[in-house]
This record gives sequence, C-alpha cells and structure tokens, in this order.
Amino acid sequence: ADFIRVTDGNIFFTYFHNLISEDRWRNLLYLCCRNQDKLKCRFTESMQNNKECSILVNQVLDPLYSGKLEINPYNIYATCDQNLVVDKMSRTITVRRNPLLTVDSMSQEIQKQMKEIKDYARSSNMTVGFGPPCVRTDFLTTYLNRPDVKRAIHVSSSSFKWFPCSPTLKYKRDTPTTAPEYAILLAGQIPRIYLYNGDVDSTCSYQGEEFFVESLNRKTVGPRRTWMYLDPTVNTQQVGGFVQSYGVLKLISVKGSGHFVPQSKP
Repeated sequence: ADFIRVTDGNIFFTYFHNLISEDRWRNLLYLCCRNQDKLKCRFTESMQNNKECSILVNQVLDPLYSGKLEINPYNIYATCDQNLVVDKMSRTITVRRNPLLTVDSMSQEIQKQMKEIKDYARSSNMTVGFGPPCVRTDFLTTYLNRPDVKRAIHVSSSSFKWFPCSPTLKYKRDTPTTAPEYAILLAGQIPRIYLYNGDVDSTCSYQGEEFFVESLNRKTVGPRRTWMYLDPTVNTQQVGGFVQSYGVLKLISVKGSGHFVPQSKP
C-alpha cells in the first residue's frame, strides 16, 4: 500500500523477530532515529540525508531479501528452497533474489556471484531469469513454458519464455503509495475494505501496513480484537489473528501466515 511505510515496518519486523542483533538494533536507532519517537521511527526518511543510516539499513535488509541469509523472507518460519535452479531442458537458470533490489544495492559478494552465474549461462547458451528468494518456481516455469500451455493462453511467439521475474521487462515504481486511491475508495459507497497481512511476512509486514493505515488519519472504532475460525481438526474455535476497525476499513493480521495468505492459510 505504501512502499516507504512498509519498508519502515519491515525494519521493525527484523528486530522483533530476532533476525538482527541487539547491537545492530541499537545502532539503527542511534543513526536513524535521532529526535524521533523510537517506536515510530521513519528509517527511510533518515536514509535520504544520512549515509551511515542508509548503509546500515541496507546491511539489515539486503541479506534477507537477496536470499543470502537463507531465511524465506515471505514466511520466515517456512523452509528456504534452493537459491539456484538450472533447468537444462528449457535452457534457463533461475536465480533467487528480490527483483525489487537493483544490482547496485547488493553487496559486492552477491554481485560477484551474479557475474559468475551469468558467465556460466553465457558459456552454456542459457538464459538467466530472476525469481523470489527461497521460493521454488521451477514447476510453474516448466508448466508455463510448455507448448500446449502457451497455445492455450494465446502466447503468439514460440520463442518467448516465461520467468517468475522477467529479465527483459523493465519494472519501474512510479507511485510510492496508494494513499490517494484509498482516499477515493473510502469516500465512496463501498461497505467494507479488508486490508490483511500474514504476520510472519517480512516483505510486506503487518507493522508496515499499520503505519500506512495510520497515515490515512482514520479514527479507530473499538479496540483491537482477535478474530476466530473453526478448526475442523479439533472442532473448536481458534484465533486466526487480530483485527482493528477503522470504520469501513478493517486492518487484519493472519496468524502464522506468510506473504501468500491464500496459500499459507486458506
């Protein structure tokens, strides 16, 4: 919903989920949060004119989002699948890293590894594609590149290959926030808007989403509460997460879920 707010929340997430040390957290607060409320620190704002803060934030987030930490950033309690898939049948290599990170923002070591992979691909007449870290997409890649599937979904060129994150399409973020769109929706006649996050997702953390909703200046309606669901394995009501009402807008967390909520907790 808001790249800047979510990034701020993700930094808090790394600390509250024991992904960084106490010393590193203290350094973050010292370098990035001077003259700020430490519990509402805007790390990304400090990064704009504080090089030391910017370097430290990148040192915290890059290893997680690049896959170097070998923790699944989309669900930190799930397994981290292999970071490199070589599919000789389709002559492709899929490298697991965050497609939102530019090469310039990665460490020199990761850049070196990327160069070695590209050199290997070039020598083997293979194509390098980028995919999300710790998430296996080779099954989907094989399926979508089958000739019969291409025909079924009307892909006109037989030479076109599908990748999880295309190496040819250039993605550009030109809108850092969807706050104006939410303002339009909230001013309309929509009866309910559910904004939900898995609570073990470090890429779009619940904390960051909460910062975003607070930036909309909506008043809370009632206290934050649990929401329940019927667990058929034990035939009892169980806590599914938490919900905070802002009138029409409901901010919801899904307990134990990662980034892909319908997949993690259907």
